[in-house]
Formats: sequence, C-alpha cells, structure tokens
Amino acid sequence: KGDRRTAVLTPWQEVNDELGVECALFDTIANRWSSHQSEVILLSQQGLTQQAIADQLGITQGAVNHRLKAGNWSAVEIFVERFESLIRKQIKPTA
Repeated sequence: KGDRRTAVLTPWQEVNDELGVECALFDTIANRWSSHQSEVILLSQQGLTQQAIADQLGITQGAVNHRLKAGNWSAVEIFVERFESLIRKQIKPTA
C-alpha cells in the first residue's frame, strides 16, 4: 500500500494486524538508511560481531557502531525479536 516496502503475511489475522503496524514503522526507519548503514545492519542481522563486520568491510569497529546507531539498529532488533516471538507463540511444537 502506498510507500510501504515491508509487509508480512501470516495465516493468523491478529499477527498480521500487529505486524502491519510494526512494518510501517520499520519502513520509516529503513527508508532513511544510507547504503553504508544498510550494509552493516544486514551483516549484524546475520549474526556477525561489530569487529567481524569491521574486518570484512575494512573499517573500524567504531565506524560500524556509529552506522548501527545512526540506522536505529536497536529499534530494528526489537522489531525482529517481536516478530519471532509472535510466530513462536502461533507454532505448536510437535510431539
């Protein structure tokens, strides 16, 4: 819809409703990222440490930290954790 770039569709309407709001907020954050911020955020999301990202990109760990903060990485982490929590609650473990 409109300027939205991010959407999640699950089999659960309640989850879709909540994630719709969160995806809209995520888009607001992500649309402001520079290519350098996007790069470090992607690598961080993949589980690399700041030092590993710095080594891979040939920059300092401090530069990685600055890019993560400027890209609001802490808010993105909260979004990802909430997404994972909602999905875990819906999936019933098989015994």
